[in-house]
Amino acid sequence: MHFLGEHHLLIFLIELAVLLSAAKVAGEVFRRIHLPALVGEILVGVILGPTVLGHLLPEAFQELIYSQSTQTLDTIAWLGGFFLLLVIGFDVDIAAIWKRKRSSLTIGTVGVAIPFLIGLGAAFLLPESYLQGTETTQLVFALFLGTAVAISAIPVIARALHDLDILKSDLGLEILSAFTVNDIIGWAIFTIVLG
Repeated sequence: MHFLGEHHLLIFLIELAVLLSAAKVAGEVFRRIHLPALVGEILVGVILGPTVLGHLLPEAFQELIYSQSTQTLDTIAWLGGFFLLLVIGFDVDIAAIWKRKRSSLTIGTVGVAIPFLIGLGAAFLLPESYLQGTETTQLVFALFLGTAVAISAIPVIARALHDLDILKSDLGLEILSAFTVNDIIGWAIFTIVLG
């Protein structure tokens, strides 16, 4: 079994403090301008991740964010997502969602079909250079891209609804139930495509 050394533990704690502090500050700023705190927190992730910091200052990114303790940080991120879904699940009234099954099924199905078709079409417009070095055919790539575009992110949606304080409203329950259907259909298609 591998344990973190003192240096790695220190780096991990610094990473955690920087990420949580920046996310909290950005979340409060976005909350004050009447947007979900989640928007600011995601923005911090983009800025401190490989997209911005990793591109502009690769050495600092490698040392501070993407260090040996990244596996620990990733594990905590997965646990955070799990506990977020758990807490949101306790707040949701399943009976209220069940009453909306017809509209949820319709919205969820359309919510998968339209992005899937757009992603499928866009994949056929991309140059063949995207497939170089792989044995993937353009059809399989197009199906994969269409499915990836169609799948929603329920933890993000639930957190946005919670931040806007509409999770328990009729609209919030409708959105959450529709995206649950969306994810079930999307992940089923994704499993078939991977197979």
